[in-house]
Amino acid sequence: MADPPSDFRSVVRAHHGASEGILVAGREPCITIAQDERRSVRGRSFRIVAPEQLPLVGVGASWIMAVLLCPGDDAAPVARWVRGGGHDARRVLFYLHPDTDLRAALEPWARAGLVAGATWTVASWKQLHKHLGAHWNVRIFDDFRGA
Repeated sequence: MADPPSDFRSVVRAHHGASEGILVAGREPCITIAQDERRSVRGRSFRIVAPEQLPLVGVGASWIMAVLLCPGDDAAPVARWVRGGGHDARRVLFYLHPDTDLRAALEPWARAGLVAGATWTVASWKQLHKHLGAHWNVRIFDDFRGA
């Protein structure tokens, strides 16, 4: 992997407060993982929403969405939100609990004609934190590098 641009750190540091993280979680243990992640991070804007609340979710210019899928969950509500609101599907990341059936959970996303850019298996907020933080920093850099 290539080294980040020399201004990466300064751009992210200057703008991390202007970007929002949206954690979608509908059942345990995903709700607890999302709550633990929000508690662990300082200086960034996080909100946790249930899948049924997605129709009410608006986003600003810089955002990232982490969708935590536990057994019995699927990506249908998120696919409807992306399609219905014209949101950028590349900003949506999927994190599946180890007991979640990947194919069943993401099938509605694929059926909507969307491509899952990234999926990880996470059993705790520590695993979520590592991947989400890195992707969020890249998103912030991409959103603000010319600002």
